[in-house]
Amino acid sequence: MKWIALVLGLAILAAIALLSFSSTPVTLQPQARPEPQPLPDLPRREVLPMFALEGGARPDLVVFEDGEAGWFALDVSAVPEGTEIGFHGPRLFDAFTGNQHVATYCGGTARSGKIIWVIVAGEIVQDYAFCAPSRMDLGPLRAFAEPVELVTEQVAASDLETLAARIADAPDQAMVSFPARLSGFSHQRRIMGPYTWFPPGSGRAQIDMEDGIETAIMEAVGEARVHIRQRNGLTPNPTLYNDGTQIASGMGVNVDGTLHVIDGLWAFPFDIRVECMAEGCAVLDALNLAPFFAPNRDASILEEGLSRSVASPHGDDGPVPVTLFPTEDELLGEITIEMSDIEPITHQVRYIRRGAD
Repeated sequence: MKWIALVLGLAILAAIALLSFSSTPVTLQPQARPEPQPLPDLPRREVLPMFALEGGARPDLVVFEDGEAGWFALDVSAVPEGTEIGFHGPRLFDAFTGNQHVATYCGGTARSGKIIWVIVAGEIVQDYAFCAPSRMDLGPLRAFAEPVELVTEQVAASDLETLAARIADAPDQAMVSFPARLSGFSHQRRIMGPYTWFPPGSGRAQIDMEDGIETAIMEAVGEARVHIRQRNGLTPNPTLYNDGTQIASGMGVNVDGTLHVIDGLWAFPFDIRVECMAEGCAVLDALNLAPFFAPNRDASILEEGLSRSVASPHGDDGPVPVTLFPTEDELLGEITIEMSDIEPITHQVRYIRRGAD
């Protein structure tokens, strides 16, 4: 069951990434609006205090997603005092964080949850969300709401003002979320670094490598913002179990079609994202970052680790497909660094469109 959960997690990450980087507007509009299904067993909670703002101010907009029924815009002024909705009490992790409620979304899946967003000046200032639809009963609000479409777009910085003005001038549209802080850079490039590996106690080496890469980029480009992180979607350091007992945790290597784990040696393939102006981004073509990765690709450390590596008791059948892990030849080969084309930086904008039904 552990490997099933892991594979599902990877699939969700991929779906989130696809949604985040798509430039095509995404419109969430159900085919039909089912009637609300009462959930009388839920604890009741007065709803108007959930929208309360400092100083008694009113929100610009309140929208909610009522599961498969889709999105609605709420006329807060029409909601009678004392109106209650069904709202599941604090969960275990809410108690640990000290919050009454931690919004829980369904990620990049097609599943519809229950969500309330309280919006001021194009910013979601309060959110209430459950991925499990049975944890919030929004039926009592439907009488005071109209169905809407929620539209999500990825917009280049140069087009943000035009889009905001269009939405402001459209009587059937209203802003939900708009980027509040922009980096000031118009473009970006992504650099996919090679695998590096670190034995215990070598944390300083990783810090020095990252600092050296950032310094080299800044000196070459001039003004830029550099983000270095472990590559998303990879599980380079799996943990092996045999009959419920952990037998190894560390770097995974594909050895003749079988996953081997080097206990205590940790692999880190890095992605680098550079925000820059178009002219500065072009300079990166001539930048050689290989010398910064090379010290952390010591062949003797890898070979020693492989000599004591533990083969997966699952063979080629989990916990993650062995083809996702590098082979020894790939790891010991020439350093390969991939760089994306120069691409405009986009920002997520959400807005509603009335007249959905």
